[in-house]
Amino acid sequence: MTKILPFENETFDIVFHSVSNCYVEDVQHVFNGAYRVLKKGGIFLARLAGLNNKMNYIVDDEEKEIIWKIPFNPLKDKGG
Repeated sequence: MTKILPFENETFDIVFHSVSNCYVEDVQHVFNGAYRVLKKGGIFLARLAGLNNKMNYIVDDEEKEIIWKIPFNPLKDKGG
């Protein structure tokens, strides 16, 4: 998600973007890339809800402190 998608313009009828906004610092370029590779009239589906795994919890077990800040960058952040 940090590099330009390796596809020609207007390649796909549908792009599915699943649970990844919290892993990039600037999500706008992700949306721009999806728009670029979509055919005219194509569909962009974004699933913004998380899955039930530890990575998606942003607070500690007692729910008193935020330990995963959004956007989360696994290369810089040491949460959880």
